Amino acid sequence: AFHAAVKAPFARTRLIVFAGGVIASVLTVVLTLALGAAWIARHETERLRLQIDERKRVQETLQHSEMALKEAQSLAEVGSWSWDIGTGIHIWSEEVYHIYGRDPGLPPAVYPEVQQYFTAESWERLSAAVQEGLAAGRAYTCDAEVVRPDGGHRWITARGIAEHDSEGKVRRLKGTVQDITGRKRMEDSLRESELKFRTLFEQSMDAIAIMDGYPPRF
Repeated sequence: AFHAAVKAPFARTRLIVFAGGVIASVLTVVLTLALGAAWIARHETERLRLQIDERKRVQETLQHSEMALKEAQSLAEVGSWSWDIGTGIHIWSEEVYHIYGRDPGLPPAVYPEVQQYFTAESWERLSAAVQEGLAAGRAYTCDAEVVRPDGGHRWITARGIAEHDSEGKVRRLKGTVQDITGRKRMEDSLRESELKFRTLFEQSMDAIAIMDGYPPRF
């Protein structure tokens, strides 16, 4: 009986010690996992933050580039466009809208709807150039007179080039529209002045001499 009484406390003690060791081991594992999870979470958070910062930098760079392109196109009075033949999707830059006088809230005028912005003679030349670009894939340049919705007239130089797919078929046309109204008016003014001078010269009954330098030398 004494032997049993003596063993019992030790037995219980061993159980308590054993149980304590298990608890300590479990706590160690839990703590390790928690620390690992916290490290992973911090690492993932930092990675996401860096990605967000990089995306912000890329977006800011793109925004600055777009603004610079818009300013350059506005100053040069040159707009850009593209036409995906397969999808029929047209894309216009802001300056193209401005040149044609089209409401920017509207989608781009698709081909041949864009005909409404040209005089009949100009459209005949331009559409022939576009059809040649579609059929043969050749680049084209064509001057055309634009009639804006407000009744104003502008002159443009339309340029287009073709992009081909792997089979050599034209899959996209793209190009530029440049407002040359100022140049065209200057050319017309010069042409009118030359015509007036030639008419005056030919119809004059008096002798007209054109001399280089002053006083004249005979």
